[in-house]
Amino acid sequence: MALCSLISRMPALGLRSPSMVPLMGFVPVRALSSAAGSRLISHRSAATVDRLRPDIYSEDEMARVRETIKRLRAKADQIRIESKKKYAEGLKMIEMTDQVMATAEASYNEAARRIGCSNLQSKGLVLPAR
Repeated sequence: MALCSLISRMPALGLRSPSMVPLMGFVPVRALSSAAGSRLISHRSAATVDRLRPDIYSEDEMARVRETIKRLRAKADQIRIESKKKYAEGLKMIEMTDQVMATAEASYNEAARRIGCSNLQSKGLVLPAR
């Protein structure tokens, strides 16, 4: 139903009637007639046309934009460097904590063995030697 409606409105929209499309090969392009094209273009508002035009900046504005970009890149680079330093410090702290915990665990187990608390190991209170 929608297709019939569209086909019946084709002349009003300025579309050319569909030609016979070959079963294989090149498919012809359906284009708007010049009258329909001019109607579409004339219905655009000035704001739409202005929005589609590229902005043209003066040399002063371009220099200001370049300077802003340069400043923001430098700031981002500085933040990245500081983040890498903090990440490396965090990794060192984790490694140091692991070492301290391993040393404390070994000391605790050694002290428990000296005292003769073999029954603590059977209860799971003393970790086996690594």
